[in-house]
Amino acid sequence: TMNRLLLGLLIAGCSNEYAGGALGLRWKPPSGVSLQSETTEGPLTSAHFSNGVEVRSVAARPPPVSTDLEALRAQLLAGSGLSAQGEVNVSRTGSIANGPAAYWELSSGPDRMLLYYVPGRDRYVLISLNASAGSFDRKSNQLVLSLSTLKLQ
Repeated sequence: TMNRLLLGLLIAGCSNEYAGGALGLRWKPPSGVSLQSETTEGPLTSAHFSNGVEVRSVAARPPPVSTDLEALRAQLLAGSGLSAQGEVNVSRTGSIANGPAAYWELSSGPDRMLLYYVPGRDRYVLISLNASAGSFDRKSNQLVLSLSTLKLQ
């Protein structure tokens, strides 16, 4: 049992959970995705993670998850300063553990992007993944699964 306890502590110590940072959220990113840098300018906090993942938190009233997803995406990109080039292949609304959400999959040449919108009470979060077409499905599935651990604080 002592060995099991030590193993548990080692595994917990290796966890890449994000908590208590400038983004004001708790999240366990997918394996291999770790925080690289964080910056805050005015109402916008940006966090760059490895493997093409970026999280932006915008301290502004979150727009409702609406049926006009193209207008919503344009509003979110303008508010967050995030660049999302390419053609929208998929746009959907749904919910994650944190509540309602919307997402888009875009393609631009050989590159793919997943954009996830998570509204909070007085701010909203945009999570993006940029990857090549070859690795996009695997990486986006891992990212979507990790959103079950996302909690805005």
